[in-house]
Amino acid sequence: MIQHRQITIALFLTLSIGLYAQIPNPNKISYRWKTDTAKHTYEFKELSIATEKDAILTLDFPNFITKEDPRNKFYAHEPAIVVNFGGEARAYPLSILTLFELSNDTVGGKNIMVSYCPMCNSALVFNRNIATPKGEKTMQFGVSGLLIHNDMVMYDRETESWWGQLTGEGIAGEHSGVALNMMRALLISVDDFFDRYPKGKILAPVELSLMAKKDGHRQFHHLEHGDNLSKEYFLPEKIDKRLPPIEHVLGIHYQEHDKI
Repeated sequence: MIQHRQITIALFLTLSIGLYAQIPNPNKISYRWKTDTAKHTYEFKELSIATEKDAILTLDFPNFITKEDPRNKFYAHEPAIVVNFGGEARAYPLSILTLFELSNDTVGGKNIMVSYCPMCNSALVFNRNIATPKGEKTMQFGVSGLLIHNDMVMYDRETESWWGQLTGEGIAGEHSGVALNMMRALLISVDDFFDRYPKGKILAPVELSLMAKKDGHRQFHHLEHGDNLSKEYFLPEKIDKRLPPIEHVLGIHYQEHDKI
């Protein structure tokens, strides 16, 4: 039994070290994963390590306020991800999601995960419930610190499987190949949100000290300055010169057809 356990541990370490060597890691960040990397749907060379696991904290079951609350200091034209389930309308301003990137929440009886990748400016909402052999299970998600084609990679805290944010697909681990169900959501201004849902609620502001680093800039401020966009540190992928870096695009998927 002890010998079998030693072989299992040795095999896991061998797989982990081999995987670690395949993923671009310019900042030499330590590998701290229990993920079953024998199961995967992408080549590991398509991933890159941007920061450590959980270096970006998630916003779990946050507090919300009404429009009339004196803490409501959001700008009228500020973009927010909006959901409306079971008669509950909630708004998640991107200014806050830039700090946390993910919010595990429950709205109108639905377990949802609100995600925003500042690198890609992609805002998506998924159902946190997945089907397993033992029945439906509610997952808790975190920020892995990994990127796939510059898009955030999420992970579930139950199995440490990795999930792509743009697709909601499990890309490595026990849930590799499993797809999260995408939920209805809008990306509209705070003003439009309260016009549509006068009794809706918006995220309570977080401490302003979290909005800036030591140099006085908020996270990802470099994405707004063209001088930084060509640096490999920020955009390790080969840049497609047909459009400027981080240009906004609209992707439409209908039945079996895709259009950008």
